[in-house]
Amino acid sequence: MVLRAPEPPPAKSPPRPDVRAIYGAEFAWVYRTLRRLGGRERDLEDLAHDVFVVVHRRLDDYDPRRPLRPWLMGIAFRVVSDYRRRAGFRAEELSEDVADTAWAPRQEEAVAERDRRELVLEALEALD
Repeated sequence: MVLRAPEPPPAKSPPRPDVRAIYGAEFAWVYRTLRRLGGRERDLEDLAHDVFVVVHRRLDDYDPRRPLRPWLMGIAFRVVSDYRRRAGFRAEELSEDVADTAWAPRQEEAVAERDRRELVLEALEALD
């Protein structure tokens, strides 16, 4: 017969924080994080609201033995990703045609340039 030492009682997990406590303690951090992740200034409050709605819905999935901010960061990252996708954020390259027209001189400048060229050509012809 093998005698074993009694097993220690399981470690008590820390109490689960409530949404109000998380909101009060972490709102400013979430707001700054959303800005760093690419949220537009005018949308940051809405994005922060969306983050805390997800926190409220998913709080039962949070393990209070783990740090809170990495969990919040994951939520914020997904919220901003969805926001950017909905807002149509895309990296776009301008074609050469678009780039050329973007820098084309205005009509008045083009007319003035044509007139200057005509004057120069007339002056050169007069030299012959």
